[in-house]
Amino acid sequence: MSQRLKDLLRRIIDRARVSPSPVTRWGIDFARTSFRGLAWLLPGLHLGWMSNLRHVGWDGDDLILRGWSFVRGTEHGGSPRHDVYLRAARRPVWLGGRLARAEVHHVPNPDVMSSLRAELRYDGSTWEARFPAAQLAGLPAGRWGLHARVVGGHRRSWGPVRNSYPFGTPATAMARRVGDRLIRPLIVADGGGTFVESKPLGIPAASVDATGRDVTIVLSGDLSRRLGRPVLRGPSKAEVAFQTRPEGDQILLTATVPTGKTVVDARTGIRRPPRWTAMAESGEPITLLTDSAGHRPNAASRLLVGPSPSRAVEIVDVPHFVEVDAAERDGDVIRLTGSVAGEVDEFDLVLAAARAEIPVTFESIDAAGRFVATAPLAVRRWGGPALPPMRGGYVLEGRLRGRSGNAARFATFVSEAYLSTVPSIDAQADMRLRFEVNGQPQLLVRVARPRATDEYGAFNQVQLFNAYALGDAAVADAGPLDAVCFESFFGRSATCNPRAIDAEIARQRPDLPRYWSVDDLSVAVPDGAIPLVIGTRDWWRVRESARWIVTNEWLRGRYVKKPFQTVLQTWHGSMYKRIGMDRGGGGQTDRARAERANWDMFISQNGDTTPIIQQAYEFEGASASAVLEIGYPRNDELTRIAPERVEAIRQLIGVPEGDRVVMYAPTWREAGQQVELLDLISLAKAVGPGYTFLQRAHVRTLEEGESIGSKAVIDVSTHPQINDLFLASDLLITDYSSMMFDYSVTGRPMLFYTPDIEEYTDPKVRGAYFDLEELAPGPVVRTVPEVVELLGSIDDWVPSFAARYDAWRRRFNHLDDGNASARAVDALFGFDPSARDNGVRRRRRFEPAAGEEA
Repeated sequence: MSQRLKDLLRRIIDRARVSPSPVTRWGIDFARTSFRGLAWLLPGLHLGWMSNLRHVGWDGDDLILRGWSFVRGTEHGGSPRHDVYLRAARRPVWLGGRLARAEVHHVPNPDVMSSLRAELRYDGSTWEARFPAAQLAGLPAGRWGLHARVVGGHRRSWGPVRNSYPFGTPATAMARRVGDRLIRPLIVADGGGTFVESKPLGIPAASVDATGRDVTIVLSGDLSRRLGRPVLRGPSKAEVAFQTRPEGDQILLTATVPTGKTVVDARTGIRRPPRWTAMAESGEPITLLTDSAGHRPNAASRLLVGPSPSRAVEIVDVPHFVEVDAAERDGDVIRLTGSVAGEVDEFDLVLAAARAEIPVTFESIDAAGRFVATAPLAVRRWGGPALPPMRGGYVLEGRLRGRSGNAARFATFVSEAYLSTVPSIDAQADMRLRFEVNGQPQLLVRVARPRATDEYGAFNQVQLFNAYALGDAAVADAGPLDAVCFESFFGRSATCNPRAIDAEIARQRPDLPRYWSVDDLSVAVPDGAIPLVIGTRDWWRVRESARWIVTNEWLRGRYVKKPFQTVLQTWHGSMYKRIGMDRGGGGQTDRARAERANWDMFISQNGDTTPIIQQAYEFEGASASAVLEIGYPRNDELTRIAPERVEAIRQLIGVPEGDRVVMYAPTWREAGQQVELLDLISLAKAVGPGYTFLQRAHVRTLEEGESIGSKAVIDVSTHPQINDLFLASDLLITDYSSMMFDYSVTGRPMLFYTPDIEEYTDPKVRGAYFDLEELAPGPVVRTVPEVVELLGSIDDWVPSFAARYDAWRRRFNHLDDGNASARAVDALFGFDPSARDNGVRRRRRFEPAAGEEA
């Protein structure tokens, strides 16, 4: 089954599970019960079978594998019995296929409970399997599939270990010589299974040396017949022939490694240095059976020569060599130790995530190149306070000084000794760190939400949901809590309309506690407010007991509203693209209707938007007045622009003095929609000097790309306050984003780059409420050359749009007068929950949104 079809089915099921229709929910429950019953009766079909390989390692010549196995939705008891074995991949047991059984025992691993919708405890499902060297040495050549069996809870289940963790040792497992064979744990991705491969040693190399870009491989014995015409095979199947020279009972192979460019993996986006593999003419690899026989970069040569995962001789063309031997948390820093070759004054190290970086500083380096470096665990972003880093995966990489973009970046490495130590976890009150490696292998530090042991994982989240959302624990702890709980963009920021309302409440009611749902502690909350990390016990308690909830997005299926609670939906923009039930589709309509049941009031920015909200979210009849047509609180500060503040913001984000600032902020697209967004680096070159471009990614796409930047482009995607960016920019380029209705409060020009406007506005795709080309207060264009031309003639075309701009502001900004926050707070505290007409919704089970971390 293709991944796209799997994703489609998953979305359909997700929507059905949260449907307000009892018939739909009953149908899903019936299907799940039937599925589990069939799995119980016919375990050989492997229905609901979950088995995952998490760790691969060697203890001497014994192979150590760790993973888990269970049947989803089935209780195997706290201490099931596990059997892990290798089976010949091409011949089943009943046709004479051989088995190799491991020595198995239980090893606790909390990650087994981190999968979504865990309704049962699966912590007894983890195992460690040891395959002794003597057993591995006797494996005939070929692939051997890894299988597992679990017995417990009055049932027996079995199946292949289909999946593996993409980071850590399963992605970097090294082959090892065991007897007269090479044994390599071989991972096949996308559910294709996990295998152990047994194969001949190949052509063994006695030693390898490198001088400059010349590599010499020494072979012992009479191997000329097997060698043929040996070559180095590199990127894009390029080949370099070895020169072969006999010398006594040895054969010397010499070749010059060409200078190559960094290779970018098309699937993962990981940048890798060029790699060359030595092999005979027949394709048989020249193998390096011991690590000590290779060459590490030094003054003689910067080439790294060592074994590939299959132990073939591999030459890696590294611009600078940095290898990590150990990484751990040490108080408020991550401490790294390792070795380095070359001058450290030529480059910097960073722990880099998609949209964030942590600088790494060398603390000491000795004459042999051994170093100690540290990375701070409190980072200042955009002039804010020092806070923990954003949640995400941070890869250790190097940056060459004096270069920019991908040309500046180079990969680092980890030692084979370090591979045996990962993954390791450091969980503390401010963050949870997981030390891993990627397929390079490079050091990967994963920063996760800080949660206590009994808050981590989906099973524990279900227990908290049952206690606080469905039970009475929240009210029993403190009763209805006289406090306001804010949430903005699913906790990824503390901004937008909720932040403006927070400021007004702090002014009017300084005694009232204000809490913010935050994705992690990197989110800076307003002064005097209290951050609550999503999924912690305090978060569940406050959100299910606070009298007032203020949000600008859907609260998702896990929120269960209490009778005494008031929910103010501020939303996050006026409507050009269709929303809610206007988008059509049964699943979308059901989700929108279910969310609508949470809301008591909905803020409308203007009279044009009010009927859209009433229609799209069914605020009809008596509830029509629940749509508050009061203007947008977040725009209050845009009505009062102080030149000194504008200058301070520009200096903070790094805009050169005198430059014209252009911000590009496209909206997000639905899954499957493709569009060529503006390449700002190319655009800056085409426009020429005097311009600084700000790149602003949508909050829903932050994890999909990575930061970009050059002398003329600044990535401001993680800047917490969009209003600061509005104030700093002289012109906005957008497409269909609701920013168009807020930026116009400033009166500054806008340009609309819409290469896919026909597709986007098609009702079958998304649909729109009005014709943008007819009403837009600026040019609507489809091509990059048009954008370049318009940027070069801003002073010419802006006056011609003055009348349309004025009409736009009268239509959409007539209530943005600087007092919307006060009107919103009056409405919030003036609402009587006992008078609501939409009832209170109670859910029967924990339902995280699709793709949401539990």
